[in-house]
Amino acid sequence: MARRFEFILPEDPEIKLTQIREEAKRRKLTFEGDSVKGTFSGQLPLINSRFKGSYTVVGNKIIVIVSEKPVLFSWRMVKWILNQIVNG
Repeated sequence: MARRFEFILPEDPEIKLTQIREEAKRRKLTFEGDSVKGTFSGQLPLINSRFKGSYTVVGNKIIVIVSEKPVLFSWRMVKWILNQIVNG
């Protein structure tokens, strides 16, 4: 079951998405798309589970839809991880 999360982008979306891409790469997540929409995915080798989802930027908000997450991760933990990626 997918879950939707929204985050406010405190600065120019183009600049923030560049930072998000760098942070996602650091966390070994694939991040593809442009300043309006895209996808992300990644494998967590220690627990052999995937993260997968999409994002859409609307004004100063980024809307993230997580379609696949590790079973051992609660949605609260997923939100915390996304917040760390989006807000550094």
